[in-house]
Amino acid sequence: MHASPAPADDSAIAAPPGRLRVVDADAGPVAPRGGPAPSALLRRRSATVCVDPAGRVLLYRRAERARAYPGWFDVLAGAGVRSGECRRAVESAFPGADLAEWYRRADDPSGAGLLVVHRLLTDRPPRPDPREVAWCGFVEPAELLAGSHRPLVPAGLDAVRRLFPTG
Repeated sequence: MHASPAPADDSAIAAPPGRLRVVDADAGPVAPRGGPAPSALLRRRSATVCVDPAGRVLLYRRAERARAYPGWFDVLAGAGVRSGECRRAVESAFPGADLAEWYRRADDPSGAGLLVVHRLLTDRPPRPDPREVAWCGFVEPAELLAGSHRPLVPAGLDAVRRLFPTG
């Protein structure tokens, strides 16, 4: 895998609707969005940890019918990164986010991936889709590190450990 300059005409790199262009040294295969990544490639995922002015972390419990980790608690809000998305897109979507990124290999029920985590200071919880989120609220990081909300998605617990090492 390597990076190469983008052609002036985006049509040369565009993938058909519902498909994702995966570029390698030979201009790569085309893979379906939401399907398995081509052999030996990782999907890139982006997630945000929301923190209120008091330093509490936004925690939510996934709906029982969620595709991954149904009924589990999590602190990561995010999704797959679309082809061509860049840091500027994240900055415009999350003004005020601390974009000191860190990466983590994250293999979960939806497949293997590379997780990019951002931190966002916010004064209120979002209005989540009730089909995806059963409950959400701000909690002290120490509560999460002490295991008070279980089960907690492993990548979310890792994010809390990295962002709040002393709780």
